[in-house]
Amino acid sequence: MKYCMIEIAFDNEQELNDVINKLLKERLVSGCQVVEGSSKWRWKDEIEMSKEYLLFVKTKKELEDYLSKLKSEKKRIEKEENEKRTLCI
Repeated sequence: MKYCMIEIAFDNEQELNDVINKLLKERLVSGCQVVEGSSKWRWKDEIEMSKEYLLFVKTKKELEDYLSKLKSEKKRIEKEENEKRTLCI
C-alpha cells in the first residue's frame, strides 16, 4: 500500500482545528502536523503578510484525490495554495 503527505494552508486556527478533527474522526488520515508561521507575498504591487498555519496530513495514496477535492472546496484558499504538493512513498 502506498502513502502520501498532503499540505493544506489555513489562515484561521479554528477552521484548521475543525478540519483536523473531521479528518481524524472519519479516519481519512493517519496523522496531522501543523506548522505555524507567517507568509509574505506580492499582491497588486504591494507586499502583504499574514499569519499562516500549514497542515500536513498523512494518508493512503488512494485517498489523495478525495482530500485534494476537500482542499479545493475551501473558497478562501488562494490559487497558489490550492495546488497539490504531494510526496508519495
